[in-house]
Amino acid sequence: MSEAVETPTNIPQNQTEKRSERRLGIDQRIQSNVDWLNSLQNQVNSGTLTQEQRNELIARSMVARDILTERVKGQKRKDPMTGLLDNGAYKEEVKKLIENGAPFGLLIVDIDHFKKVNDSYGHAVGDSVIIQTAQNLTSHLRQVRAEAEQNDQIFRYGGEELVVLLPGMHSEEDLEKVAEKLRTAVGGSPYSVTKEGQDLQIPITVSIGGGINRQQEERAFFEKVDTLGLYSAKEGGRDRTVIVSP
Repeated sequence: MSEAVETPTNIPQNQTEKRSERRLGIDQRIQSNVDWLNSLQNQVNSGTLTQEQRNELIARSMVARDILTERVKGQKRKDPMTGLLDNGAYKEEVKKLIENGAPFGLLIVDIDHFKKVNDSYGHAVGDSVIIQTAQNLTSHLRQVRAEAEQNDQIFRYGGEELVVLLPGMHSEEDLEKVAEKLRTAVGGSPYSVTKEGQDLQIPITVSIGGGINRQQEERAFFEKVDTLGLYSAKEGGRDRTVIVSP
């Protein structure tokens, strides 16, 4: 004869709230991934992408996610909303690159008019825009090279700002090509975002500042790319790339 198992009723409220927050976060990421797939399909329907290109982007995103999951296993280095590496991880990785001694590229990516998106559609839609932007950037980076330390890495630096580290990048011209590829990938088609069962089409663009670090101190280099690169891109009208000169 089996005994009935009683469901615990004395779970602390803070644990219940944390579980609820995690559940909402998971649901949000799932919906944002669905929205991203819908955005890609809309590009196929409009002729911007072929079906093969769509499948390639999805495959690259999945591989990159697997690599990232393995890289941060057992470490609290992920941004919970996007699944990207976080600000602390960025500081660790850039320190390693500087100690390595080889030049590397840095891109600072900022979503244009993000406050207007939040104000117009709400923070849930704003979060979906950040997640989809992360997906777009990830699927266009060099993530599957033979040596793990050679892979590009993307981080959520804070708010709507994302940063990319590109090991082995020596040329400002090559860095600009990568940046432009990322910029056009984001702005090539409106994002599909679901809100209260309604499918919204929201045009999104990004501004990008970039530079090559050749043994410069991290903070000074970041501020140079931020002020002379990203700020200039935004002041110049947004939806553009500005690479800082050596």
